[in-house]
Amino acid sequence: MLEVADLRITYGGNSGWFGRGKAPPPTVKNVNFTLKAGETLGLVGESGSGESTTGKAVLGLIPFDGSVRIAGQDVFQSSPSIMLPIRRAAQMIVQDPYASRSAHECRQGRCGTAGHPRHRDGAGAQGKGCRTSHPRGPDGRCRRTLSARIFAGQRQRICIARALALEPTLIVADESVAALDVSVRARVLDLMLELQEQMGLAYLFVSHDIAVIEKMAHHVAVMRGGEMGTRRQVFESPKDNYTRGLMAAVPIPDPRRHRTEAKALRVS
Repeated sequence: MLEVADLRITYGGNSGWFGRGKAPPPTVKNVNFTLKAGETLGLVGESGSGESTTGKAVLGLIPFDGSVRIAGQDVFQSSPSIMLPIRRAAQMIVQDPYASRSAHECRQGRCGTAGHPRHRDGAGAQGKGCRTSHPRGPDGRCRRTLSARIFAGQRQRICIARALALEPTLIVADESVAALDVSVRARVLDLMLELQEQMGLAYLFVSHDIAVIEKMAHHVAVMRGGEMGTRRQVFESPKDNYTRGLMAAVPIPDPRRHRTEAKALRVS
């Protein structure tokens, strides 16, 4: 479903006077992975390590060097007629539900789903994802609510529903449940797993919450250290010092227990 080879992303051009300075270092480099239908790859790492940037590049939202192929089609090399159905089949759940619609769409009056405060909510959140968009049940009352009155958690569920409404085959989920409370988060994740089984969805799941990745992912890729493997391999037997540091930083909800791997946090 998704093939990424030698992905490299650099923000900005040459620095200094008249652009004659040194080029900035790449934000993301040497990223390689594949993702099959019906599977989830979790991208983890500290803030700024390039997980969200990688997710945007996968969908062709930002320029990059390297190769990204969705369902066998190169994201940048294929003609618009070929890429149109591919882009429809590849959707993204953004991290910030308040910034999920562009200003142009707001001016054109096409942001009724989760954007402009004067538009009714839920216009595009129909189909298989509807159950995630109605915090008060499937009776449609949420659709009659002005967007300005919808809380962040409700907006995030609407964003998830919008992504699912087109019945995609690939979803890039960038901190897709970060704005939800714990109980709603668990229900939404269970629903996403159910839909994955029913529809054969492939998820590229970006999250700083290791518990979420552990629940959702079949395979895990650590951005900074470069370690990749099955969920069990990465979480239970990490080989890289940086990965061990991430695992050691996960809080344990028991004050009587202490991690013995505290030294692993001191990574270069």
